[in-house]
Amino acid sequence: MFRGTFALLQQALRTDSRKITTHLFMLMFVAFILFLLYAAEQDSLFNPAPGLQFFVSISFLNYAAIILAGLGFFSSAITEEKEDGTLGLLKMTGMSPLVLLLGKSTSRLIYALLLLSVQIPFVLLSITLGGVMLNQIIAIYIALAAFLIMIANFGLFASVISRTSSNAVIFMVASTVGVLVILFSLTIAFSMMRSTSPSPLVMSIVSWLEFIWMNTVIGRISTIMTTGFNESWFSWQVWMDLGLALFFFVCSWMLFERTTSASMQSGTGPDRADVFKSKKVEGKHKNRGRAWGAALAWKDFHFIVGGFTMYIFKYIVYTLILFGLCCLFYMGNNFRWDMGREELSGLLIGFSLLVLGVELAVMAARIFQEEVRWQTLSVLVMLPLSIPQIAYQKIAGCLWGLVPITSFLLLGCALAPENVFEFLENAFFNEEGFFLLVGFICGCIAFLHLIAYLSLYVKWGALPVAIMIGGFYNTACGVCTGLVMPSVGGGDGVYTVAFVWIGMYVLITVILHILTGEKLRDMASK
Repeated sequence: MFRGTFALLQQALRTDSRKITTHLFMLMFVAFILFLLYAAEQDSLFNPAPGLQFFVSISFLNYAAIILAGLGFFSSAITEEKEDGTLGLLKMTGMSPLVLLLGKSTSRLIYALLLLSVQIPFVLLSITLGGVMLNQIIAIYIALAAFLIMIANFGLFASVISRTSSNAVIFMVASTVGVLVILFSLTIAFSMMRSTSPSPLVMSIVSWLEFIWMNTVIGRISTIMTTGFNESWFSWQVWMDLGLALFFFVCSWMLFERTTSASMQSGTGPDRADVFKSKKVEGKHKNRGRAWGAALAWKDFHFIVGGFTMYIFKYIVYTLILFGLCCLFYMGNNFRWDMGREELSGLLIGFSLLVLGVELAVMAARIFQEEVRWQTLSVLVMLPLSIPQIAYQKIAGCLWGLVPITSFLLLGCALAPENVFEFLENAFFNEEGFFLLVGFICGCIAFLHLIAYLSLYVKWGALPVAIMIGGFYNTACGVCTGLVMPSVGGGDGVYTVAFVWIGMYVLITVILHILTGEKLRDMASK
């Protein structure tokens, strides 16, 4: 019985263990840790506890990597089979839902736990640098392992109930943000009630909310890092995360048949970006108007960006989010509204830039992936267009989807134009500000090229993988800069380092641009 249950899991583990990429990724992760360890040792002359600083950076690096793995690695466990139309074939073999869940998700969880555990022998070297004890290292990795198990099963649950991987990611982000906003709002509201009317019920609710915040993984890491930590390794955070993991896995098991019954009808074609699509009209043709002169730009504007319908949806969602942020500011300021024109402008500009970066990253991940997944590149090259013309038309169609968030950005600039002019003056007439702005722009462009290039190779999770690679690269560059700066001194030496940094971004962008074009030509010829 158990042999049949774990058959797919064993096969997946054997397949992953034979892949060279699995071992190369582990080696890269360990090499990065050793690099940070070397940097911490070099900084020991200026830092009284370099081991603690090194271990804190590794802990938060693992925390960020787990979140990215949840969005790109675990959330596609079942949806990738739905998108490829192969889940129905797997179900026709007679595999039970438990076998499929263990084989598709638990194998990934075991691989992630191995990636977490392989760091421990190297992280133990931080004890010799000072500032951290053995019980703190063990407690941190137990907390991170419990959080990883919870995230893996949460991603599995999102993958089971969602039609596509992008929908699973949206569900994970939206539900997590929603829970955090509710908890934050309740904490602020009841904390204010405690100060005005400290009744026993209000005091107990506030204590319960504070207990929840302290037993999140961030709160647990902060507690463990305190001097003199001597608590149990298995805290409430560990048990709560494991309990949530079991809950999500059981829910995935119970809902598997109901949510995947439509997967027996495979080969339904690519999923289009239509938020308001109804099952009643899903198979009917929707008139999207006359195509533009640039037909590929029109196609991607409607089918990747979502068209004018998505414009309305974005305007509504962004307005509600900004309204919620204003409400949080109002409650946090003792129910007094003193946000001036400049503060509101800063809120709009900051929110718009953040969302703009997210939208650009998502578009870069999808712009070529849809063509690769459904093998339509060979059809597109039959048009009287070259590969660069096809790519640039697709980029133009996606960029039209930035109109809603760009309008919010322009509104924020219009509310306080003097701040915008001051920023531009500091950026263009101040050497340090100019180099920072140019370096940031070049880094963003290189990052978008990296996402687009990885989407041609990575079946899922090009964006999280790009974030991890970009984080490794920027951290390594930052450490190298910190080691080089004392030797180059100030003045022209600083500008030399800035030129090298910007030049590396430009070189990476050019290389990725060329490699992406060559890969597209190669895939179109097959």
